[in-house]
Amino acid sequence: MALKGADVHEYRRSAQHPVQALNLSTLIQISDTFFSEILYVTVQYCEESFWFIYENCSEFMHSTIVIRDETPDDAGAIRALTIAAFEPVVISQHTEQYIIEALRAAGALTVSLVAEFDGQVVGHCAISPLTISDGTRDWFGLGPVSVLPAYQRQGIGKALIFEGLARLKGMDAKGCCLVGHPDYYTKFGFMNPEELMHEGVPKEVFFALSFVGMMPNGNVTFHSAFSAKEALAEG
Repeated sequence: MALKGADVHEYRRSAQHPVQALNLSTLIQISDTFFSEILYVTVQYCEESFWFIYENCSEFMHSTIVIRDETPDDAGAIRALTIAAFEPVVISQHTEQYIIEALRAAGALTVSLVAEFDGQVVGHCAISPLTISDGTRDWFGLGPVSVLPAYQRQGIGKALIFEGLARLKGMDAKGCCLVGHPDYYTKFGFMNPEELMHEGVPKEVFFALSFVGMMPNGNVTFHSAFSAKEALAEG
């Protein structure tokens, strides 16, 4: 979908009374009209509207951002961008690429999205099943989420997460958990749940988002692939 000049104002007005939905799986084309301006795009998922703010849009001129499902050909690019994204993260054990590959090998990538920019894969979001000790079903784990350093702070990670959550809602999932930065994930509606815990993880970095208004009560266990520490053996 190509966005032209007057469309921005229409999408801004729709924030009060959302009547249009922009699927992030479509193309977001940024034209010359938005050179050095801020582009506001309203995206409606279910009953909520989200604003994506792209500053310094000159970087996006003549370019296309695409959020799509991964394909087998994306595996190498996903590995490379994941390594690059987490390399400067001090608290990372730098095993995120192994986790993604182990999830893929186990058939446990419930959702695996990539962000493409000018034909290059620059971002990735993985979602996989988890278990809760009280027996609650249909909850999932979000992550790892990675964006190449040169493309960070441009809304790509947010777009991946919003689309991932929308996919889960479309599958009638009940909720989602993650381990992440305390100052980032609350903007997506995640909270530190009193009812849930993840053993060995501080409460302030463990988050949950219920899609049905009720939290389970128990201990969360992510997929066993999250214990991967090395590359899978070939052959």
